Amino acid sequence: MRYESFTSDSRKYLVIRIHAQVTEGLLEEFIKKASEMANEANINNFLFDLRQAGNRASITQHWWAIHKLSKELGFKAYSKHALLVNPEGIKDYEIVETMLFNAGYKSEIFLIELEAIEWLEE
Repeated sequence: MRYESFTSDSRKYLVIRIHAQVTEGLLEEFIKKASEMANEANINNFLFDLRQAGNRASITQHWWAIHKLSKELGFKAYSKHALLVNPEGIKDYEIVETMLFNAGYKSEIFLIELEAIEWLEE
């Protein structure tokens, strides 16, 4: 399984836990799944657990997923996107955090899961 997705116990955010390298194909796959779940449950906050996932998608691929695909799929501009990474992954995902912010989403990188959850549940 390359990723798993589920609704948090509090039903305030969705968890997308990635277990493989983030490539263009996997990026599109889990963005579509997150959108489908968000639309069904009317939840607009996301915890992307990327601690096991190196970033192998290009900047262009991330830009397309954030600025085009996510908007077409109905992601809300006010939604929160917590990027949970390990210390070595910060550099891989800083640009993604910036792109999310520039696209109108609330985004933050976290190293500690509890801090990410608290931010999502505010």
